[in-house]
Order: sequence, then structure tokens, then C-alpha cells
Amino acid sequence: MEEVIVNNKALAHQMECLAHLEAKINSRAVDQEFLEHSRMAAAGKFRLVVMGEIKKGKSSFINALTGSANLVPVHSDVATSTIFTIQGGPEIRYTVHFRKDTGRATQAINATQLDEYGTEGGNPENFKGVESIVVESPSPILRNGLIVVDTPGVGGLFKKHREITFRHAPSADAVFFIIDSIESPIGADEVKFLKELRQITPLITFIQTKSSLVDQTARIARMQNNLTILQEQVGIPKEKLTYFIVDSNLKVEADAAHDRKDLQESGFVPLMTYLNSSLRGKQEVHVARAAMARTMSKLLPMEATLAEKRRILAADTAEDRARIQQEQTDLQSKLSEWDVGAKPRILEAFRKSMTSLTRKAQEDLKALQPSGKLQLEFENRIESASDADEVRVALAALRSDLAALTSAKCIKICDQARNGVTTLLDSLAKDVVGTMGGSTTLQLSAVDPEKLWVNTSSIERIVDRGSGETGFDGLRTAFYGGSAGMTMMAVAGAVIGSVIPVFGTFLGSALGMTIGGLFGASLAVESSDARALESLKRESQAALHQAFSSAYGSATSFVNNLVVDMQSEANSVLQKMFVQFNEGLNRSRADLTRRQSATQVELAQARKSVGELTTELEAIRRSLDGLRTESVVS
Repeated sequence: MEEVIVNNKALAHQMECLAHLEAKINSRAVDQEFLEHSRMAAAGKFRLVVMGEIKKGKSSFINALTGSANLVPVHSDVATSTIFTIQGGPEIRYTVHFRKDTGRATQAINATQLDEYGTEGGNPENFKGVESIVVESPSPILRNGLIVVDTPGVGGLFKKHREITFRHAPSADAVFFIIDSIESPIGADEVKFLKELRQITPLITFIQTKSSLVDQTARIARMQNNLTILQEQVGIPKEKLTYFIVDSNLKVEADAAHDRKDLQESGFVPLMTYLNSSLRGKQEVHVARAAMARTMSKLLPMEATLAEKRRILAADTAEDRARIQQEQTDLQSKLSEWDVGAKPRILEAFRKSMTSLTRKAQEDLKALQPSGKLQLEFENRIESASDADEVRVALAALRSDLAALTSAKCIKICDQARNGVTTLLDSLAKDVVGTMGGSTTLQLSAVDPEKLWVNTSSIERIVDRGSGETGFDGLRTAFYGGSAGMTMMAVAGAVIGSVIPVFGTFLGSALGMTIGGLFGASLAVESSDARALESLKRESQAALHQAFSSAYGSATSFVNNLVVDMQSEANSVLQKMFVQFNEGLNRSRADLTRRQSATQVELAQARKSVGELTTELEAIRRSLDGLRTESVVS
């Protein structure tokens, strides 16, 4: 049995009440940082990333999910190398965000301009430098913090889109992978993609679209076929497969006509139940636990403060007040001793932990090191390639996956560090926490995979160059080689022809030139191809080194910054504990001074005020306890 908190909005409301009550108890401004945490708890952000090959119905599915038929474009062949981020808003609104290197400011657009920035037809190969298009909608499903990320198609001629798709997988709370009912079953490209995706996130749900375009027997057969492929080829255990069959157009029609029957037949009802209960429910529990931990770390000191106020007000004799004064002096002494003794010891232990973390991170990042195991694997693959196309295929695969692999490793390191450091702080400061009546919480910013930039420009230049020599270059090589061959063979032909009078000399020379031209051209092209392939391999080796150097450098910089941030945050947490306790002690001394000179009327008023504050705090405590439910967590 484990405690689960599920009502985040109610929890956020109690956090807000607690923040204002704290301000009254301690006679100071409201803690704005804590209020911001309460707003974040209420928002309950949940990132749903939608992936899949082109023309499988991804955008139509998102439109159906949000209940807006034309929210994102569906009529174009394929989206650009960017993303659509769909989130809640008071009205439908579109904003284009450009890459920093373009120098362009964020631009608001209307629905008619989406094709201009968000499709291959209007923005081929994303030459306009669009980073993302943010779509706001008043859709009910988006009101509770759901964010839907529509990624570019990853199949066909657009495999370079895989990198940007992978970059969003590590930070996803769930991934919906779209397949359909009418095209072929899950293919080789999709199998390869899913194998790589599973190394980054296990949170994959499969959605089979376009169900109404085939009969029930056909769509069920397609599902069974896909499930077999997912188990046998992708390697997903049967018990971990989640699969839905839906029809997006039927859902949109049902929404427009408020037709309950069509809504049921669309397949979206069980899917929405799964999204809101199974997937979002788990996320809400995670958010609530973190919020409750912050709340209790604020509530406990407040309870201790009010208990101390009541104790001072109840000290009716001089002996009682003298005893309290001596306790305050002793506590001040203990606090000073902790500040000069225990605190440096805790920080030193923390520093050692950070050193251990850095070593562990370096081990995790070894695969990304230049000339490391992963680079050598690609170098061997390139070295064994028999033609230029094979080289480019290997480079394209690396270009697509390197940024995703880097971000996945960094997110894993961050999660391990966050858990380990929080445990360490709680353990090392336990004696102080008991005295202060609070708790330590280490809060770090979430990892943004998009900031882990990996420079693959050298690889991109090779891959995008296409087939190497142009037709003209190849023809020119053949011409020069053929000319040399004709010259040599013409001489030989003339010698042969000299045995035969005039006609034989002419024929021998002509025949020699023809044979020599063809033979010479062939040798020249072969020699040129071999040299070009060798040159391409050497260039590729250098490009590999540059890409891995960038990946390793970016990841190492991330880890170093993480360590610095954690050390700074740890010191801040400990210093905050010291300051808060010192402030509490000073308030207690002031309360005792006032108590010693207070009249009976003033005492009655003080006791009434403290009683009201205590009642208010107890009500918040009961509400918080009411938010806790006992449940089995799998």
C-alpha cells in the first residue's frame, strides 16, 4: 500500500491558503515562489508526443483528439522539419518561433498561413528556419494542462526528420505512435525506428487510424498482424503492448453532430479514458507528491511556530519564562555550532558526492566520446561500404540519432543525480531538520533536450550532397579517359593496319580508336569512382569525429553545469534552513519579551489571535490529510 494524492487543483488551493497564512503568522510578505509552485501543481502539464510515418493520419488524429477539424494542416503531403505544439488558450491562435540563427522574431500568423510555414509545399526543407509552431486552442481536453506535440513524418524521403522527432521523445510523458488500417502493416523502417525509440522511452502507445475505410475483419486482421510484428521484430512483450483502433474523421463528425453512436464507433472513447486515467493519472500522482513534499516542508515549521507561541503565552510564572529564555539561549548556541561545524561537513560530503556523480556521468557518456566505441562502429561500417550510397546511409542514420542519444543520456544522468542528491541531503541534515521542524527539498530545473545542441553540419553536407559527382562530372571524366584511350589505341590500330594497304590502315586506326575509347573511358570512370569513394570515406571519418566531439562536448558541458547548479542549490537549501530557523528564534525571543511586559488584556488578545491562526492551520492540515488516499501502486 502506498499513499497517492490525486486532486492537484484542491492541493494547489490549500498551498495558496498556506502561503497567505504563513505571511500572517510570521508578519512578512507572501512567499511568491511557493505560490508559483502551487500554480504549477494546478496546471499539471502533460506532454503527449505524436509520432509516425508520413500519410498515416497523425495530424487528422490530433485534430480529432482536440475536437477541431482544421486545427493543424492535413491536406499537404508532409510537415516540415519542425513541430506543432498544441496547447490550451482562450482562442485559436498560431505563433511561429524561428531558430535563433535566423535572427527572426516570433511571428503571429493566421490559419491560412500555416501551409506557408508548416508544410513541405510552403516551406520546403524548412528553408525559413522555423523552430516550432505553437497552436493555442480552447479545446476542453487542453484545459487541464495537456500539451500535444505533432512531430514531422519520419518515413519515405524525409528520414532527416527523425532527429527532431527523437529530440522530443525523452521529455514526453507519453508517446502515441500512429499506424493505419489501409496501407501496409508496420514496415522495416518503422521497426528500426521503434527499436531506437524504445531505447529512449518505453512510454509508447500504438494508434491504428482510418478504421472506417476497411471492414471490421480487415482492421482486426491488420491489428493482429501489427501486434505480431511489434512482439517478434520490435521486441515489445505482449503484456506491455497498448493498442487502439480509431477513426479520426468519424470522431470529428460525431463532435460536430453531437452523435453519441458515431463517437462510440470512432474508438476514441476507450482511448480518451486510457489517456486521462492511466497515463495522466500517473503524471498527476507524480506532480502531487512533489507538491505535497513542498507543502509539508512549509506546514511543519508553521505548526512548530504556533506551538511555541502558545507555550510562551501559557508561561504564567517567572520560572516558566526563565526556563524558556534559557532554552532559547541554548538553541542559539546550537544553531551557531551547526553553522560553523555541521554545515561545512554536510557541504564537504555533498562535494564528494558530486565528484562521484561526475565520475559516474563520465562512464555513462563514454559511448559519445570521439574515437570511442560508437564512433568506431560507424567508422567500420563506412570503411566496409562498397559505394557512396552505403556511406551516406550510415551517416544519415547517425545524424538522425546522435542528438536524441545525447539528450536521453543527459536526462538519465539528471534523474539519477536528482534522486541521489535529495536522498543525501535528507540523510546528512537529518539532525538539523529535526531541530528546525522543516525538511530539505532540492529543486532543479527540468532538462530541456532542445538545448543540448549537437553539431552535425559536416555530416549533413555529405548526406545532402546526394550522389557525389554530377552527370556532367562523370561524362567529363569518361571523355578525358576515353580521349587518352583512343590516342593510344589509334597508334596501335595504325600499326596493325599498316600490314594491310590504305583501307586496312584506316579501318585499323578507326577500330583501335573505338575500342580504345570505350576501354579508356571505362577505366577512367572506374578509377575515378574508386578515388571518389576513398575520398568520401576519409571525409566521412572527419565528419564523424566532428559530430561526436560536439555531442560529447555538449553532454559534458551539461553535466558540469548540472553539478554546479546542484552545489549552488544545496548550499542555498542549507543556508535557507539556517536563516529560517534563526528568524524563528528571533521571533520567539520577541514573543517572550512582549509576554513579560504584556497586560492581561494584551495577553487575551494575543491568545485569541494565536488560537484563530491555529484553527486556520488545523483546517488546512485536515484538508491536506483528506487529499491522501490509500491505493496500490503498480
